[in-house]
Amino acid sequence: MFERAPRSGLQSRPLLKLGVGFAMAVLVIVLVAMNSDRHGPSAEERQSVSAEQATPALELLSMRHTRTADGLTVTGLVRNQSAADTASITAVIFVFDHEGGFVASGRAPLEFGSVARGDESPFKVTIPDVKDVGRYRVSFRSPAGIVPHVDRRATLQVSN
Repeated sequence: MFERAPRSGLQSRPLLKLGVGFAMAVLVIVLVAMNSDRHGPSAEERQSVSAEQATPALELLSMRHTRTADGLTVTGLVRNQSAADTASITAVIFVFDHEGGFVASGRAPLEFGSVARGDESPFKVTIPDVKDVGRYRVSFRSPAGIVPHVDRRATLQVSN
């Protein structure tokens, strides 16, 4: 009546208990990881997204500059080629001297606040107090970052 019951196999083997618990934890982690992949984008969706990202959002159709005694004004025209309307795009001009050193920069929003897919918008950026201008470069930015563009000026020239 007061005799002890013989110990079971698991009670006398703590390392075996620890190993079984570890194996169960690894199994749960693997199952969760396998299940979470099912809810991600399909290969077709990933290909569509990367194709959209590869397509430049803007086309630079024309660009000219005018020099004044102490300034530079750059004007141009862009077309929205992205899959959606764009808003809050800013044209940014970087000016470099004849040796390639940075001189100044200026920025101004596109003339139209929102540009629908396929529509065009002019821009005009004035940079005061620059004398030694060797070249300049244009880029476009939105609140989300740089807006990719492609230069279509050479392909639009008409030969006589």
